[in-house]
Amino acid sequence: MNYCLKAGEMPSIDGAPAGVLAAVIVHDVVIAEGTATSGRYAKVKASEKALAVLDEISSAEFQRKFRCDCRESGDSARLDIGTAI
Repeated sequence: MNYCLKAGEMPSIDGAPAGVLAAVIVHDVVIAEGTATSGRYAKVKASEKALAVLDEISSAEFQRKFRCDCRESGDSARLDIGTAI
């Protein structure tokens, strides 16, 4: 339950185009990041990398690694977190 996806513009050097860095943060730990020329694509890259990381670990390992003490909700329906688009 404790996660976020943050993005911010990186300063450009010597007139080069500015880039955007995005990171997926779970329990105050960055688990994946991505860079691109726009926030939208940087978030997609970071999200895909985070999914790859999370697909490889079990639920128990996740709780141990990220010190997760979140409880599952009694509602079996998935939460709708919306989209940024």
